[in-house]
Amino acid sequence: MHWNEDFASFVVLGAAEVKEVLRQPEVFSSSNSRGGAAMAVEDQVRETAVKAPDMQDLVARGYGRNPGVRAGSNADPPRHTVQRTLISPAFSPRRVRSFGSDIERVAAGLLNDLDRHVGREQPVDLVRTFTSPLPLRVLAAVLGIEPERVDDYARWSVGLLKPVGRIAVEPDEFDDMVRCRKEFDRYFTDLIDDRLARPRDDFMTDFARGATSGAEPLSLDEMLALIEQFVIAGHETTTKLLGNMLLLLTEHPGLADRLRTDADALDSMIDETLRLEGPAQVLNRVALADTVVGGVEIPAGAPVMVFLGAANRDDATFPRPDRLELHRPGGRGHMGFGFGIHFCVGHALARLEAQVGIARFLERYDFTLPAGMDRDSVCFVPSFAMHGPLELPALLTQRPGDA
Repeated sequence: MHWNEDFASFVVLGAAEVKEVLRQPEVFSSSNSRGGAAMAVEDQVRETAVKAPDMQDLVARGYGRNPGVRAGSNADPPRHTVQRTLISPAFSPRRVRSFGSDIERVAAGLLNDLDRHVGREQPVDLVRTFTSPLPLRVLAAVLGIEPERVDDYARWSVGLLKPVGRIAVEPDEFDDMVRCRKEFDRYFTDLIDDRLARPRDDFMTDFARGATSGAEPLSLDEMLALIEQFVIAGHETTTKLLGNMLLLLTEHPGLADRLRTDADALDSMIDETLRLEGPAQVLNRVALADTVVGGVEIPAGAPVMVFLGAANRDDATFPRPDRLELHRPGGRGHMGFGFGIHFCVGHALARLEAQVGIARFLERYDFTLPAGMDRDSVCFVPSFAMHGPLELPALLTQRPGDA
C-alpha cells in the first residue's frame, strides 16, 4: 500500500488490503472513479446523443435526464443496493442454466467454421474466430437480439467501448461513436418496452420487470447503463478469460488431456486462470473520508487504485502464487470476479461460457502456438487495467474420433 507518482494515486497491492478497501464502499467510492479527463469523450458522446433531434421522443420519457448516471460497477449504496436488488432475478440460477443451450449452439457453429483451418500450415487467430465471437453471440442470444441484428449489436459493442478513457478523437470517429450510442439506446429502450408489453420467459423480461418494479424503479438512463455494462463487461472480460485459458494450456503440456476427462479440473482451471491471468486487473476508487489502510494514511478525495492482479498473487494468501495448481486449497478465494458489493453479477454466465466453450474446443482439437512462438511474442491488449491476448495464433489438429 503506497503512493505511486506515475499514477498520481494510492495503489493497493496486498490481498488483505484490497479486501479492506473493497468491503468499505462507504469510505471508498466507485461512483467518483469516473474522472473528468477519463470520461471526456464518453460524456461528450452521451451529451450529443441526448441533444439529437431524432432522440427527442426518448428525451420526453426521461432519456438523458441524468447525464452523469451511475449504475452497476459505477454506483455506490444506497442506489447500488436498489439496482442490484431489482435486477437480481434476471441472473437467477434457473435463468443462467437456461443459457446452456445457447452457449452449446453458438460454440458448435464457431467450431464448425474453425474446422476449415485444421491441418493448415497457416495459423488461425483464436481470438478473432472463437474467444471473441463466442461471448458476443451468446450475449446477443441472452439479451434477445434478433439474428438479423447481431451484426449491428457487434458494431455497437465495439463503438460503445471506443470513447472510454479517451480525451480527444477525430470528428469522423466521434460521429460513429454517437451513432452507436443512439442506435444502442433506442434499440434497448424498444426491447424493454416490448418485454413489458409482451412478457416472455427470458432474461430481458426478468430484467425489465425487475427494473421497473418496487418503490424505487430504475430510470431509463440507469437501465440503459446497466445493459451497456452487461454488453461491454460480459463480452470483453469473457473474451479475455477464454484467451488466457487457451494460452495457459499451451504452456502446460498434458493439462488439456486432464481437462478433457475431468470436469472438476476444468472448473479449477477457470479459477486458476482468473487468479493468475484475470481479465480485470485494476479497479478505481476515491476516498470519501480520511482513513488508513495498511498503515498508510489516505486523505479524503485521494484516488485509490486497487490491483486485483497483484492481490491474486499475494503469497500470504496463495502459496506458490505464480504456479498454476488445479484444486488449489482456497482456490475460489481469488478476486478475478471482484470482491464485496461489486462482485460480478454475471459471474455464473461467464463461468458457464468458459466451461462449455473450452470443453467443446478441447473435445475437437489439439492445438499449439506456431513454432518459435511463446507468451513473449503474443500480442496482448495494450492496457494495464484489462489483460488478455489481442491475437492468439494457433495451429489446429483434429482429435481422433472427431473427424
